[in-house]
Amino acid sequence: SPVGAMSIPSTLGGKPVTRVGDYAFSGCNGLTRVAIPGGVTYIGADVFDGCSSLREVSIPDSVEYIDVAFWDCDAASLYDTTTIPGVKLVDGWVVEADSTARGVVNLAGARGICEEGLNGGVHISKLILPATLLHVGGAAFWECEKLIELQVADDNPNYKSVDGALYSKDGKTFVACPTAATSLQIADSVEILGETSFDSCYRLSTIMLPASVTMIGDMAFLDCTSLKSVTFTGDAPTVDGWGAFYGVADGCVARIPRGNATYAVVDGQWEGLMVEWYDVSGVPAIEGDAGATVEGDAASGYTVKPSEGVIDLTVATVKEAVAQETLDTEKGAEIDLIDPTSPTLTTAATKPGLTYTLREGTTVEGMIDGDSKVGDGQPWTPTI
Repeated sequence: SPVGAMSIPSTLGGKPVTRVGDYAFSGCNGLTRVAIPGGVTYIGADVFDGCSSLREVSIPDSVEYIDVAFWDCDAASLYDTTTIPGVKLVDGWVVEADSTARGVVNLAGARGICEEGLNGGVHISKLILPATLLHVGGAAFWECEKLIELQVADDNPNYKSVDGALYSKDGKTFVACPTAATSLQIADSVEILGETSFDSCYRLSTIMLPASVTMIGDMAFLDCTSLKSVTFTGDAPTVDGWGAFYGVADGCVARIPRGNATYAVVDGQWEGLMVEWYDVSGVPAIEGDAGATVEGDAASGYTVKPSEGVIDLTVATVKEAVAQETLDTEKGAEIDLIDPTSPTLTTAATKPGLTYTLREGTTVEGMIDGDSKVGDGQPWTPTI
């Protein structure tokens, strides 16, 4: 294995060197300095793993992506720890943060962020990305559990921020959601949800994807442990890789436009998510009662009039949001929340003896004189 200082050649066998492959110098304990030639665009995983004597790596401007390359590089002189307090850099690339990086952290002077580059920045609440920072690696913010805002300099040529989230400059790629965000509206310009773009956004419970989205990157929603529903408004996007929704909440639902045949639903699931169809117009769907009529709109509420003989609901008015009722002469009505999470459904009358399942957060009035029922997800038979 090489020792001392070395320069990677710019060509090998007459061909240009464009990548430094995974583990290329792993375990080279005697290596002290490495010069990477211009033309290299990618530095792979664990390239310098265990290079305990490594003190300097020169990284050309041509590099666009650096994986977790500096694992177990123990020489303190390798890292610049003074430019940005609490953040380690190697030739301008962010490779690690620690718990001393707190609150608002300005990455002034940084050229790029390696994959998982801010791992350890558990107290960072806001990151300022300067114009010089041209590349952001995957899962860059996954341990920044307090991060609520990403702010990008207006003159950054590659990125911009919208409502605290990170986008490509042209707005077509969604790059990263702040890890501690509780809600997010994705811009209508977005066509691609980047790889790991929502990684470990543990507080998100719902997300709506605009119709413009055509691709979801690998591990896009990895470990979004509170995510309970993903609403799709257009055709089925291509899902890259196997783990786009790995680690979301158990029972997470894909809300799909009713009748959209582009979604390949198998056994009631799409991409591992349970499927719930919704009417594109936003009007509540009445299943099991073809004769039911629905009037109104989302702003003023919907009036649902079931046909005679199904369930004797004289009139049911859904206020504040769209809800879905499944009407069944034997099983009763299942009242299912869609958005937001606390609509009120008022009904004048119901058929005695039927069982209702009221989803958590639903409030039903009128089934019991002078009283109301708050849903808990358990079957309930009102006394009429």
